[in-house]
Amino acid sequence: MQKYYPWVVVATGFLMVMVGLGFGSFSRSTYLKVVTEQMGLDRGGFALSDTIRNLVTAVLSIYFGKFLLRYDARRMIGAGFIALTASFVCNAVATGYLEFYIGGVFLGIGLAWTTTTIVGVLVERWFTGNTGTIMGVILAANGVGGFLSEKVVNRIIYGMDLSRPVSEGRWKEAYWFVAVLFAVVGAIVVLLIRNKPEDIGIEKTHLAEKTQKKKRSEAWTGMKLEQAVHKPYFYMAVLSVFVNGIILQAMVTLAKPLMQDVGIGMRVLDRGYSIYAFVLVGTKVLTGILYDKWGLKTSYAVCSIGALIALFLLLFQNPEQTHITYVYLLIAPFALPLETVMIPLLTKGLFGLKDFTKIMGYLVAVNTLGMAIGTSASNLVYDIVQSYVPCLQVLIVLFAVTAVLGIIAINMAQKDRKNISLKD
Repeated sequence: MQKYYPWVVVATGFLMVMVGLGFGSFSRSTYLKVVTEQMGLDRGGFALSDTIRNLVTAVLSIYFGKFLLRYDARRMIGAGFIALTASFVCNAVATGYLEFYIGGVFLGIGLAWTTTTIVGVLVERWFTGNTGTIMGVILAANGVGGFLSEKVVNRIIYGMDLSRPVSEGRWKEAYWFVAVLFAVVGAIVVLLIRNKPEDIGIEKTHLAEKTQKKKRSEAWTGMKLEQAVHKPYFYMAVLSVFVNGIILQAMVTLAKPLMQDVGIGMRVLDRGYSIYAFVLVGTKVLTGILYDKWGLKTSYAVCSIGALIALFLLLFQNPEQTHITYVYLLIAPFALPLETVMIPLLTKGLFGLKDFTKIMGYLVAVNTLGMAIGTSASNLVYDIVQSYVPCLQVLIVLFAVTAVLGIIAINMAQKDRKNISLKD
C-alpha cells in the first residue's frame, strides 16, 4: 500500500481542489446577481468581498514558505478547510456588506491553503520528472468541481427546473449547503493527506521524462530568490502574472452576470457552464502535457490566445445568438490555467526548484492581487455606466500587451539559463 500512496495524495489533492475551487471560487459569480438584487446591494460593493478574499490570499502567499516551515502542509490544509466552512457560514447569515466581507477574509485564508500553492508543494515533494502533467490533472479538478457546483448551486437557488425568478432565489440555502460540504470533505482530506514520502518511509515517485532534453531540464536546480530578483525577466514575469490576474478574474466575474443582463436564460447558462467546466478539466491537463512535451512557451502561448479570443466573444453576447455564448464557454477555459497551473510551471521553468516555494509564493501573491483588482474594478465600472463593455475593451488591450510581455520573459529566461551553471 505504501508504494501506491503518492497516488492517494494525488487523488486527495484532486478532491481538495475539486471542492475548494469548484464550490468556493468557480460558483462565486452565480451569487452576484441574485444576492445584490434581493438585498438591494451595489455589485461593486458586493464584489469587494472577492477583493478582500484575494488580498488575504495574496498576503498569505507571500508568507506561505514561513507557514509551511512552521505548520507543514497537512495542518495548513486542515486550517484552510475550517476557514472555507466559516466563510460560507458568514455568507449564509449575511444581512449586509459586513458579513460578506468577513466571509471574504475566511475565503482568502481557505483558498490560500487548499489550492494552487499547496498543490505545487505536494507535487514537487512526492514526484520527480514530468510533474507538469500531474499538476495539470490535480488542478483540473476545479473543472469537475465547477460542473458539480453549477448543477447543485443553480438548482438550490433557482429550483430543479431553473424557473424560479431571481427575486425568489434561495441563495442562503446554497451557502449553507456548501458550508456543510466543506466541513465533511475537509475532514476526509486531512485524514488521508501526508506531508511528504519520508513520513511513510518511501522515496519520491519518478515520472519518466520524454526526451534527453527534458532530463537535462529537470536536472537544473535553479536559482535562489536573491538571484532571481536581479534578473529583468523576474519583474517582467511578475508584471505579466499580475495583469493576467486582473484580466482573467474580471472576465470570469462579469461573464455570467453580463449574459443574464442581456437576457440569456438560466437553462442556457446551466447547460453552457456545465460544458465549460468539463472543457476546463481538459485544458488544465492539456497545459501540463504541453509543458512536459513542448515547453513553457508553447503552453503559455496557447492559454494566452484562448484568453484573447474569449474576451472578444464577450462583446457579442446576445439571447438571439446563443451559439456565441457556447463558443465563449468552449474557448474561455483555455485561458484559466494562466492563474492556476501556469504559476507553478512558470516558477519551475524560469527559476528552477532551488527556491521554488518562496518564488511561487510571490508569483501567486501578485497574481491574486491582480485578481482582487479585477473583481471589484469590473463591477464598479458596471455600477457607474450600467454596462460591462467599456471594461472589456480595456481588458482586451491590456491582455494583448501582457501576453507579449510574458513570452519575452520566457525567452530571456531560457537564454539566461544556458549561461547558468548546472551546479548548485
